[in-house]
Amino acid sequence: DDKWIGKQIRKLGLLTDKIQSRKSNFYKKRAIIYNRATLSRLFNLFSLEMPIGFDVRNVRNDLSSNEINTLGCEQENLKSELQNLDVRKLNDCKETTLQDREHCEQENRIDLQESKEIRSKAKASSIKASKLVALDTETERFNPKGGVTEKTAKMVGLSLSYDGEQADYETDPKAWPLLVPEPEQTVIFHNAKFDLGVLNRANLPIPKYFEDTLIAAHLLDENSEHGLKSLAKNLLGIDQPLTFEEADKMRFLDPEVFSEYARNDARFTFKLWQKFEPELKQQNLDQVYKMEKALVPIVIKMENVGMLLDTPMLTSLADMINKEIKLIQAEIYEHAGCKFDLNSPAKVATILYDKLNVPSNKATNKGQRSTSKEALDLIRGYHPSIDAILRYREIDKLANTFINVLPTFADEQRRIHPSFKPLGAKTGRFSCADPNVQQLPASSELGKKLRTAFIAGQGRKLVVADYSQMELRVLAHYSQDPLLLEAYCSEQEKDLHTLTASKMFRKPEVEVSKQERTIAKKINFGIAYGITPNGLFNSLRPSGINVSEKDCEDFIKNYFSSYPKIGEFLAN
Repeated sequence: DDKWIGKQIRKLGLLTDKIQSRKSNFYKKRAIIYNRATLSRLFNLFSLEMPIGFDVRNVRNDLSSNEINTLGCEQENLKSELQNLDVRKLNDCKETTLQDREHCEQENRIDLQESKEIRSKAKASSIKASKLVALDTETERFNPKGGVTEKTAKMVGLSLSYDGEQADYETDPKAWPLLVPEPEQTVIFHNAKFDLGVLNRANLPIPKYFEDTLIAAHLLDENSEHGLKSLAKNLLGIDQPLTFEEADKMRFLDPEVFSEYARNDARFTFKLWQKFEPELKQQNLDQVYKMEKALVPIVIKMENVGMLLDTPMLTSLADMINKEIKLIQAEIYEHAGCKFDLNSPAKVATILYDKLNVPSNKATNKGQRSTSKEALDLIRGYHPSIDAILRYREIDKLANTFINVLPTFADEQRRIHPSFKPLGAKTGRFSCADPNVQQLPASSELGKKLRTAFIAGQGRKLVVADYSQMELRVLAHYSQDPLLLEAYCSEQEKDLHTLTASKMFRKPEVEVSKQERTIAKKINFGIAYGITPNGLFNSLRPSGINVSEKDCEDFIKNYFSSYPKIGEFLAN
């Protein structure tokens, strides 16, 4: 297709121009070969034996003079070639193309031979001279719809650097076992969990000793970007000439451009570790770093093993949920006196606040009347449709987030393999995806039924373990509040929530009501995270505790009166 050919030449030429504009001499030199290789590959699409209706004059006519000028590093030669396309014969094109391709292949053979010699020397010297080696794996491009994910992507290249300056990249799988670091060397990764998984799938040795600049970056500054290129730019002052997308386009057109991109990954990783290692010690984070690093192999194994699902049970639960959803929809429509889109906040707001005259007590950031869970919790009891809408949302979310979705992630053994990030949250907690099993509801009846879909394998048992009030024990240690210490350190450990309620409401522990203990529990767990009167109010209302924000403000004041050292600790 004439237009397609013109489009390809234009696209490839503009990309060449972008490479040419970079400051790196490496990329400028590679652009020379890239120009000719690009034309060669395009011309090679047309074999003289193939009956095609193609007029090369249409290609030239489809390009503006400005676009022609952008196509080459060898400006005059390439411009002349393009401007003369309309008078060349295909035989001439093919002959020239073959010569260009042979020239490129000869240069690549020389480059490959030199690379092998350098690599062999570097390998030999590194074993004796270097205890550290930065390693980065390149994989095929992720395509979740095609089944290529971070857990399944095949390795396509291996880059190494022993000093942060010299680096090598190899795409030959037969060479990988010869290049992997020696057992006594420490390997530096950026995201060891990913690279170790890739090495394992490629049947390559897993290093005994490793460092991880991604973990170090999180610990040193949880608020900044932690991608390798961002860290190199912000901390090392190195700006990668190409984005991954740009480099990936060059993977087949000019492999050396992508190779240099991959080598830079190893260089950046090595240099970042040189910067991070002393900083971890200076900030007394080296022990925390070691603990986080020790977690990596455990998380990899946890992901590989996965979780067994009772898929027949989920199918049955889905049928039940779908029937329940229809019943709740009918109930809401009956209360409202009409049908409307329950998944549209604007339509729900119109029905509740205009048609049913329910008061609106909360607005969105844009000033619109809110129908969020927090907003509807504030007006529960004004109309029966409100409770029904909240029930509908809970069930619909469970159905579309978990019940109908979980089986789609299961493998042939009915196991799902979520991806866990040990430092995924700024607070240092785990995050999870594909699927996010950390968000499984725990308190509702339906949530409890959903959790029973996770089962043990044959001959095994599921064991549930949880730290007992860990946050409060840490708070007691650091605040040294005498009452809190007494609760945990006395011979007979007390129920802290009941103790707190008795102090707040000034009554004996035996007289503390269930509601008062619930209030104390909410404050106990929320106080270390800076809970506010409004936050306490919003957390108590869904539990059916009818209090005002003024009440919540008094509760928090009474709490700090009971535990004065906690207030001092948080203030400092």
